[in-house]
Amino acid sequence: MKTFFKYDFYFQCIIFIAYIIGWLIIEHYDLISENYFLSFYHIIGGAQILSYLIRFGLKYPKNLMYILYGILIIPVWLIYLYDIQIEKVGGIFFYILFSGFFYSPLLAISYIIYTYITYKSQK
Repeated sequence: MKTFFKYDFYFQCIIFIAYIIGWLIIEHYDLISENYFLSFYHIIGGAQILSYLIRFGLKYPKNLMYILYGILIIPVWLIYLYDIQIEKVGGIFFYILFSGFFYSPLLAISYIIYTYITYKSQK
């Protein structure tokens, strides 16, 4: 299990750093950056939700950060997937999805910190 936590932490860091470097290169050369900026939510968020779901099945004590991450990010992905199928999101679901646009980058950084803390705590 410690091996998974170690690889997961490094994988999350590599994806995050590669995204930032790619974004800086695109901004420096004035390439199309609108699509790249929005890909943050698919690339980094997708890798983190996959990691989160794998960790869900592992038998280790989950802490408050793990629970809060799930409470905040799982509804965003569920509504997003729902939106892809139905093409219309209304009412409260739109506001949950829209607010996720703002707090997802903070969750991405906090998830990387969480993977590091979990990796270091496994002995």
